[in-house]
Amino acid sequence: MIVSQSPSDVATTVARVRATLEQLKVPMFATFDHAANAKEAGLQLRPTTVLVFGNPAVGTHLMQDQQAIALDLPLRLAVWEDAQGHTQVGYHDVRRMADEYHVTDHETVDKLTGFMANLVKNATAGTK
Repeated sequence: MIVSQSPSDVATTVARVRATLEQLKVPMFATFDHAANAKEAGLQLRPTTVLVFGNPAVGTHLMQDQQAIALDLPLRLAVWEDAQGHTQVGYHDVRRMADEYHVTDHETVDKLTGFMANLVKNATAGTK
């Protein structure tokens, strides 16, 4: 997992991820607010959100190469508050994931690797 710290709270960081995806016209498929779900179950959890998104015009190339990678697509990004009150942003390393599935489409893997790095850079920019 690749993890970066955000200077902003979870809500602000999630909003930045959403805004960047919208600007890039990358579809958002789902949002999981694990803290809200925990609260509904009578449990406590620090803010924890998972965003699921992707561009079928890109991800499909990976599935055409190795269809089983569909299990790990679309891409996901987790944003959470750690025990020290810091906001963390994490995602699975695209290169490692591609290696596990023996993907040979290195061009698409490189594009997605750069995309995720830039998405997190944009999400974690700014001040608290």
